[in-house]
Amino acid sequence: MKPSVLRAALMALSLALIGCQVSMPSGARPPVSSAAAHLVGRAEFPAADRQAQSELSEVVSGATVSLIDARSGNSVSTSLTDAGGGFVLNFAGLAPRAGDAFVLEAQKGLSVGGASNRPGTKAARIRTLLVWNEGWQSFTNATPNVGIVVSAATTALATLTSLKQQAGQSVPLEKLVNSISGSTFNDVGTGLAASDFSKVLGLVGSAIALDQDPLASIGYDSAADTYRLATGVPWIAGYSPAIPSTGSIVTIRGTNLDRLDGRNVFWFGTVPAATWSVSADRSTATMSVPAGAFCAPFTVQQPNGATQTISPFLLIKGTVGTLAGGGRADQSTRTNPTGDGQGASAAFRPVGLSALRDGAFIMTGDFSRVRRLTLEGAVSTLAGGDVTGFADAQGPSARFNGGCRAVLDPQGNIYVSEWFNNAIRKITPGGTVTTLAGAGPEGYYDGPAHMAQFKNPYGMCVLPSGDLLVADRGNHRIRRVGPTGVVTTFAGTGTAGDADGSLLTAQFRDPVDMLLDPSGDLYVTEYGGNRIRKISPAGVVSTYVGSPTAVPGAGDGTGTGASFYQPTGLCRDGSGELYVADSRNYAIRRIAPGGVVTTLTGGVQSFADGSLAAARFGYVYDVKLGPSGELYVTDLGNYRIRVVCP
Repeated sequence: MKPSVLRAALMALSLALIGCQVSMPSGARPPVSSAAAHLVGRAEFPAADRQAQSELSEVVSGATVSLIDARSGNSVSTSLTDAGGGFVLNFAGLAPRAGDAFVLEAQKGLSVGGASNRPGTKAARIRTLLVWNEGWQSFTNATPNVGIVVSAATTALATLTSLKQQAGQSVPLEKLVNSISGSTFNDVGTGLAASDFSKVLGLVGSAIALDQDPLASIGYDSAADTYRLATGVPWIAGYSPAIPSTGSIVTIRGTNLDRLDGRNVFWFGTVPAATWSVSADRSTATMSVPAGAFCAPFTVQQPNGATQTISPFLLIKGTVGTLAGGGRADQSTRTNPTGDGQGASAAFRPVGLSALRDGAFIMTGDFSRVRRLTLEGAVSTLAGGDVTGFADAQGPSARFNGGCRAVLDPQGNIYVSEWFNNAIRKITPGGTVTTLAGAGPEGYYDGPAHMAQFKNPYGMCVLPSGDLLVADRGNHRIRRVGPTGVVTTFAGTGTAGDADGSLLTAQFRDPVDMLLDPSGDLYVTEYGGNRIRKISPAGVVSTYVGSPTAVPGAGDGTGTGASFYQPTGLCRDGSGELYVADSRNYAIRRIAPGGVVTTLTGGVQSFADGSLAAARFGYVYDVKLGPSGELYVTDLGNYRIRVVCP
């Protein structure tokens, strides 16, 4: 199956005959008359054996009728039917030309008491084709403006025509005018067979009797020359493997997967599967991950027009995708005042990420909010609100100003470092926000919680003892905070410099993040030092990778032979490799054991999802490991959360 054919088939079933113009006799075009200003007709929904709205009056009354311009697909006018199915459409200013084609569609919701009768099915539609020829002609009338009917028969003819056209057959649409009388189709000169019409008409009635939309439920197997109704809505149970790669085979498990052309279309983000096959029992579908696919939602477009999510965010090896964020930080839009939302609808300023126990992340960076991010891309506010400030309180009543990083302790408490409040805040599992230490003008002072001072505190880590280590960026020190908030200096002299040595003689330049590995080594990224420092369990500070003299660069290499440009966040995988957000190189760097540095992805300031080689980032400020080895990146330059699947 070719994707272009599949997309066209689905388009035809959801809007038949769009783009058509009927050939009219040669000669001057007739002038536009007042008849174009309104249209009178009747809708006839089949009512027998309906599972819902079984009486004719229930079906036809209150149906929405729309006149659709076949060239543009735009609705010209809409109205509601009366108790007998009659309708009047008014459209002052419409100026059709001779031969212009329009679609007339009546739609009725399949519901009783506001509840859907069939999962995934929203409405039944019937339709006909209209042609302007000194008035309105249709499948049911040659005399302009007299006898226009939208019915199961006209729907069958519209569906049959679209299916045949998609199979490559030419249908002279002008021959279809006045070809329907009641439920009879006069096929003379149309190129269509009355026998085929009868088959499709029966399926239209069956679809509505089963509370299905006939225009989205009838399929045509051109090879076998057969028509069929999908009597069950496709249902997806799962897929494998969990993390495929481009070109590999993915198997979908479920029920009612249709085997006919144009029935199911599988989408890897915005890239459709090029080919697939469905098992004879319709329980599995296999397909190849198309070239150009990357980490993104994995969905199937069903025969009833609905889209079902197979995976909210499918990881694809060797690619980069966007999990959340629409490219803006503004939270005060009319439709999304908080910035919370799903995927691209969310708006935020991402700086830091920290894993929660349930698999989600704490996200910091918004000046006034601490957020929660799920692996499916749902963003919500954990604490804080629209207003910046400093206030301890419960959840949304608390006030923050410039949260940079967050960490989680074994008891489930969340600690947040605040750039502008110069404080370390604590959020309990119950949502109560208190101040652990700091909260005053920037400065440097060791002592009790209420007296201690920080200058732009940034990254943190939790020691086995329960104490916090804080990268006090503005003071060029690593500070230690005890459980009661007592602050001491762990490392650094306070002078920005490059000296290695013991804890209190070594110098740092803008330390911003830290990571404690299982052996007790502490890794520190230096934003101004353009390097990664290492502090041994014995308290010896050394330069692990990057320039010993703070020279920026983008070179791969080993140890001090590699270079960085304002590195920020870092994380470690199970094999001991480190990953670093190299902010001004717009890249994610990988450090193998032994200090071998390579560039995993990025390197050019821009925005692009795709393969590791093609992906582009803005300023990247944090990187954290996911449950399957994937990396979650705060792309502050593009206001998005990116996912890298090595």
